[in-house]
Amino acid sequence: MFSKKNLKLAVQRNRVKRRVRETFRHQTDLPALDIVVLGRRGLRELDNPTLNATLTELWSRLRKKNCQLQKPSTSELSGTGKGTG
Repeated sequence: MFSKKNLKLAVQRNRVKRRVRETFRHQTDLPALDIVVLGRRGLRELDNPTLNATLTELWSRLRKKNCQLQKPSTSELSGTGKGTG
């Protein structure tokens, strides 16, 4: 999940994993998807409140993106799409 390249010490990797799990656990309305979280450079410098806020924002963006993909387009609703007899 998190490479030694970006988080050198196991304690750092474990802290971030715990924060990801904890913030994910509090999200009750996320879609049923498999989610992969990749760590980037600078993750080590973030304190827990900042990391939590960042992860919460990511969950929110995921939720919003899923809602956009689930909404049918106007052409599908009106029946004017391709393939109609």
